[in-house]
Amino acid sequence: MKRWRELTIALLVFLSPLAQSILPPLYAGQCVVQVRMINHNRYVYKTDQECGLFHSTPWGNWGVSSNVGVKQDANQFQGWFPQDGHLQWNSCSTGYVHPDLDCRVLNFPNSPLPGTSYPYPANGYPFSDSYPWNDRVPPSGSDKCVDQYSPYGHNTYGETKMSFTVPDPTDSNGDGILDSGGCLSLNGQPLTILNNYMTVYEIDVPDPDDLVQTLYYPDVSVNLNCTVGACLAVGDNNYDGWLDDIDNPASPAYRWPNRYQDPGGLLSLATDPGVPAKRIDATIRIGYALGSYNGVGLDGLTLFVPIVLSSAGLNNSFFTSELVLTNRGFTNANVQFTYTAALGSGSGTASTSLPAGQQRIVPDAIAYLKSIGIPIPDSGNRGGTLAVRFSSPEGAVTVRTTAALASGRAGLAYAGIPITTALTGASYLCGLRQNVSDRSNVAIQNAGTAADGDVALRLTVFSGDPAAPFSQMLPNESLSPGSFRQITEILHSNGLSLTNGYVRIERVSGTAPYFAYAVINDQVTSDGSFIPPIPENALAGKTGLTLPVIVETGSFTSELVLTNWSTTSKTIRFAYVAEAIQAAGNTASFGMNLNPGQQLIVPNLVQFMRDRRVAGIGPVGPTYAGALFATVDAGDLTGIGLGARTSIPGGGGNYGVFYAPVPNGTSPKTSAWLYGLQQNAENRTNLALVNAGETDGNPDLFTIELFDGDTGNKVTVLEGIAINAKAWKQLGGILTDYAPGTRQGYARVTRTAGTNPFIAYAVINDGSRPGERTGDGAYVPSLP
Repeated sequence: MKRWRELTIALLVFLSPLAQSILPPLYAGQCVVQVRMINHNRYVYKTDQECGLFHSTPWGNWGVSSNVGVKQDANQFQGWFPQDGHLQWNSCSTGYVHPDLDCRVLNFPNSPLPGTSYPYPANGYPFSDSYPWNDRVPPSGSDKCVDQYSPYGHNTYGETKMSFTVPDPTDSNGDGILDSGGCLSLNGQPLTILNNYMTVYEIDVPDPDDLVQTLYYPDVSVNLNCTVGACLAVGDNNYDGWLDDIDNPASPAYRWPNRYQDPGGLLSLATDPGVPAKRIDATIRIGYALGSYNGVGLDGLTLFVPIVLSSAGLNNSFFTSELVLTNRGFTNANVQFTYTAALGSGSGTASTSLPAGQQRIVPDAIAYLKSIGIPIPDSGNRGGTLAVRFSSPEGAVTVRTTAALASGRAGLAYAGIPITTALTGASYLCGLRQNVSDRSNVAIQNAGTAADGDVALRLTVFSGDPAAPFSQMLPNESLSPGSFRQITEILHSNGLSLTNGYVRIERVSGTAPYFAYAVINDQVTSDGSFIPPIPENALAGKTGLTLPVIVETGSFTSELVLTNWSTTSKTIRFAYVAEAIQAAGNTASFGMNLNPGQQLIVPNLVQFMRDRRVAGIGPVGPTYAGALFATVDAGDLTGIGLGARTSIPGGGGNYGVFYAPVPNGTSPKTSAWLYGLQQNAENRTNLALVNAGETDGNPDLFTIELFDGDTGNKVTVLEGIAINAKAWKQLGGILTDYAPGTRQGYARVTRTAGTNPFIAYAVINDGSRPGERTGDGAYVPSLP
């Protein structure tokens, strides 16, 4: 069972009159619940807001004022016609004769564009509306474009916070764990939003907005599922605040309006014959509910980026950082940057805004930060850490740091981590090497704020060769808040001369959180592989790991890194599942023994299996691509580090990408997000899925929603993607093939059937098509 971290920092919030009181006893603590209201099933009938003499176009974006918010020129009530960065409605549909045969100004139920088709509603519409001509339009009928219908799923039209007085958290049995009081006092109780209405306007700038209609609704409720520190709604199984059936337009949670009021003041009931006041229709429900004790964490998200830079490197390389900012939420976000210089000077803060649903790709992070007011010098080696605070919890930051080469770019990617998940205990960086092909650097950062103060870290370097065991503590590193320190070619630093090793990092003084990573650079191309830290106790109780993919093709091969930093020998059992394997279940099985302190680096894992005559692995030739599953013979995987690097020769050296395994029990079960997808003259993106097969041997079924990062609009929904247990599937050119014309975006992957957890990831490759530029990949794992 997932445990939420207990929240103890006080924050004053208001008691909303919109919530039905749950009436707990009167105590000092507060459980604050953030609620977002959504609409769905948006239909529009005869409109006349833009029919006057002074209107040059019937199209308009519509906004909503309500009991939970005010109208905005945003995505509160999306239509279907893309214009000016929104999905707009025809606000003068009365001016068109039924049926509208050119299908450009009305879209229901047929398509506005040749060769495409909108899904016909499956919830009884249009046969339940008050306009009899719709009743003659069957799902495959010949009548065309009679009304307007938005096929684009839910919109958030408003949000609010509710504060409930609860008993203070207590430890009832003396075991050191808070297990009563706090938000737990609300567990199982209904949360109800009263007096619901939406007043819809056609947004006119700078003219006054035109009133379209007001819709009145019955009360809506969800039941709460709470711990001492936090609350979610029943039906939120992946703990992200959003209800899992939110995009099912036929969900029983949706409520139809019970009254309508037209702009002239005419009020009618939904049961009246003909419903004379009806001009638009939509359902509403609670879409998002997230609570916490005293409201901590509801007002934003702070992400820590370990480095952005514009700096020279070894072998005449020069690195710059591309910054991707994503706001997947339904409200505009304020974004604040705190930059702490490590190379050069120029520490400071600055802010920007990011519209709802949009993603911004900044080619040069240092130049961008300077442009919005951070006093970074114009030239020289510049770089530092970056704290990014979003005003909503639905932001994301992805960085891709690359070096320019004659044939393109090569580098690595990493995501900003939530400050709350930064490291406090010991951690390890594995797979380091120093030889004619590769060099390894290690970097450490103070991820805390000024209130956290300085932190001192101790690094210990270990040899990975059990025949020559060796360890050496390096001098302690003291870091002020936001500071960055790199130990270049660490295996040859401080008098060391190792070719294979790993590093332990521990906090020896201070209370600030920290972060650490390693980079393996190719000695010729300077291409880097990002090595994330492994917390020392991260695998306690875990008996299985899944590496997303191991490949052998005509060009690519996968290296396996296996480290045992524990004091006991370990036997690891592997199952490699790929279609090309000629064995039962397309599975090749083998084992590896690791002595205490040993680190193995296997350059080509498929060839390693071939050399050992592992059943199912044939001669070189077929393409091998599939996931690798690891288990331990006895005990758990504590003390084990596992990773893979997939590379392709090029530029006189290699271009590669490193990725870490996913422990059993931690993979997504319902949905996950992928950010920073690109398709342009320099980049292409592949998206891959793995059915982890942890629960049973049955397939999973997936839906992938693709969003245009420039507009925030959902542009494509891929449905019915079936993946067998323990199988891997890649969708190459995800934007080119499935969202043509979308130059950058993000994706939501949702498991719609099956019970197995899954892994989703993307790879952004240099080159718009295979064979162009360097082909170097940057690995982008999914986020909740």
